[in-house]
Amino acid sequence: MLLRPCLESDLPSVHAIEEACFGPAGSLPFLVLRQYLDLCGTGFIVCDAGAEMSGNALAGFAVGGMALDDHTIGWILDVSVAPAFQGRGLGAGLCRRVLSLFSEKGTRRARATVMPENHRSLSMLRRLGFTVIADIPDYFGPNERRLLVEIQLK
Repeated sequence: MLLRPCLESDLPSVHAIEEACFGPAGSLPFLVLRQYLDLCGTGFIVCDAGAEMSGNALAGFAVGGMALDDHTIGWILDVSVAPAFQGRGLGAGLCRRVLSLFSEKGTRRARATVMPENHRSLSMLRRLGFTVIADIPDYFGPNERRLLVEIQLK
């Protein structure tokens, strides 16, 4: 499988993965994914399953961007792996690629948020070296609790 920058033509497949992972009500709207592409550029990575599926199917994606007011902090904004490809380490591979891009740009630390109930994602982030630095009860609005995690980059 090939990790590569997202193309505009990938966005329908990216949106389909997002909906498969989070359902229509919980997934990011297409317009947000489009704006991620415009704002994050090469920090929007896809995993192209290529030969493993008919056509040019995507197995997952990750989006990373930097804070405008502090370029020493990078943010992993989204990571999703299609259900058929989960459990193969693709999410961690996508995150490692984004972290590598941050390091190349001189970013000293990276952050992400995760639902406390999302044990799978939290476990993956911890294996990558992230630690919980805050538990924020209303991060995404009332009763939308998230753990803020961070890793120091080399």
